[in-house]
Amino acid sequence: MERLVLKINNPDTYQQLVLLLKQFDKSEVEIIEQDELFTRNRSHLQNELSNIDSGASTMMGLDELNEELEKIISKSENKNL
Repeated sequence: MERLVLKINNPDTYQQLVLLLKQFDKSEVEIIEQDELFTRNRSHLQNELSNIDSGASTMMGLDELNEELEKIISKSENKNL
């Protein structure tokens, strides 16, 4: 399976291309629309990966995460008493 991502700036060109692609059998070519949420998520994840690669992010293991979560839960429970 091959994937092709295009950015088409002209609405008429986009419509012509979609019409052309729709002529193929669905088992050969599938048109996958990318929505705004997908685009925002992809951008966010690319930024997060860049931060990890550059060392700007702080990482923690599962044990450390569990300890932090227990502290937060404990503080929340104490406030409610």
